[in-house]
Amino acid sequence: MGEGEVLSLLCVVIIFVAFLFYTIIQSDDNSKTSDNSLNDYSGGYDGGHNNYDSSNIPQSDDYITNTNEQTIQTENNMIMHDIRNLTISSTNPCLLVYLIDQSGSMNDKFGNASHTKAVEVANAINDIIYEVGLRCIGSGGELKNRFEIGIIGYGKQENAVQSGWEGQLTGKWVVSIKNIFEFPLGQDNDKPIWIKPYSVSNTPMTKAFENAKRLCNDWINWGNHRDCHPPIIINITDGEATDAGSSFSALKNQVEQIKSLKTNYGSVNILNIHISTRAGDKLLFPNEVNTGDKFETLLFEMSTPLDENMIRIAQQKGYDVRKNAKGYVFNGNATDLINFLNIGTPQ
Repeated sequence: MGEGEVLSLLCVVIIFVAFLFYTIIQSDDNSKTSDNSLNDYSGGYDGGHNNYDSSNIPQSDDYITNTNEQTIQTENNMIMHDIRNLTISSTNPCLLVYLIDQSGSMNDKFGNASHTKAVEVANAINDIIYEVGLRCIGSGGELKNRFEIGIIGYGKQENAVQSGWEGQLTGKWVVSIKNIFEFPLGQDNDKPIWIKPYSVSNTPMTKAFENAKRLCNDWINWGNHRDCHPPIIINITDGEATDAGSSFSALKNQVEQIKSLKTNYGSVNILNIHISTRAGDKLLFPNEVNTGDKFETLLFEMSTPLDENMIRIAQQKGYDVRKNAKGYVFNGNATDLINFLNIGTPQ
């Protein structure tokens, strides 16, 4: 082999090694900075036990069960139970999953309020967790495990989602209401709090719904959960998803897959709260939207119709809600936000 050939071969080897080294370094760097898949829900739902000392086994419940069971024949010949006869209890709990937008725009003011949208959302979530807990107190004063709650935050890290629980609940995806009350972060105005406000990065909403889909699927297929109220997903956001794909196709696909998940009492519920910096233009539980805002239209279409129980609760609270109204709110104030979450919580 001539000297020129040796030099040429040596150059090729050097370039190859340099490229290989660069690829390894780049891959390692990406794993440290941009691969956020480790934050995703990857299965392992354990019935809300979370390996704590307090038990989460079915307890005797003081709710009265309606034994006059009725069924509904669906179009594809599936037999579904009538949700009007369903009793939520520690034996047949309900799953609530809150998707919380923690993107940078959540640092903007909430309407005419002096605080940010992130603060408003955190306050509302803490209030509703507390109210859910109050509904789970039995006649003897004990807290019944009638609800399990998941918090999925998106936008706290770039292109990433994570469990929104902190403190001793860090890393848990679904927690029973009893465990939740055992491990608050602290107190505010003499009430426990669990969620803190964040407003950091972009808006990976599609990934949040994808994680919610996996979580709900695992929950439905665990134990006796097919005989429970369908899970309820409540998405709280102020902006357009940054990972929705062309014409929002990726986001729509995840939402449609979620809507196909069912218990014996119906499909998973998806409710959307669209909060804004603008004052006015309030829209609550509409049957249609016609503002021309493409993202408002998208969130409305993503939302499922309120079921009969939700409509009843809304009407009791003074809302003008009609049949086939969707679980969608635009630019509601703080009271509307909390009331909407209450509507989304079966009573």
